[in-house]
Amino acid sequence: MLEFENLIKCLSDKAKNYDIIICLETLLTSTHLVRLLNKINKDNIKVVLDTGNIASSNNCLYSEVKILHKYLKHIHIKDKDSNDNNVYLGTGLVNFKDLFLGLKEINYLGPLVFETTRGSDPLNTAKDNINMCNYFTNKVK
Repeated sequence: MLEFENLIKCLSDKAKNYDIIICLETLLTSTHLVRLLNKINKDNIKVVLDTGNIASSNNCLYSEVKILHKYLKHIHIKDKDSNDNNVYLGTGLVNFKDLFLGLKEINYLGPLVFETTRGSDPLNTAKDNINMCNYFTNKVK
């Protein structure tokens, strides 16, 4: 792990010269990831949270968001089934209510990027995805 930490620190220093933020998407739990980021201790190293990957590892999105809040810079909106396949939003394991409640509580204003199945009508699927996210953004309490 030390070699990885040193590599990230070196990349961070180089990226900082160009005002670049590096976002890590990992399979580490939020607790382990925060521990790693605290050891690296670089303000331009942030986190990508992938909702499908977290749900398929049985971790609670609300808790993950709350633990990672200081580092969250980018969110992949995705849903997965129990076989680890990408599925239409709302039909898999992801608890979007918990996700958006956590994001609301930490006042997350960063990007949400769809990593979703396109379906047979990609434009309508995209509209459905946007509507679902808007619903949870506006209705979650």
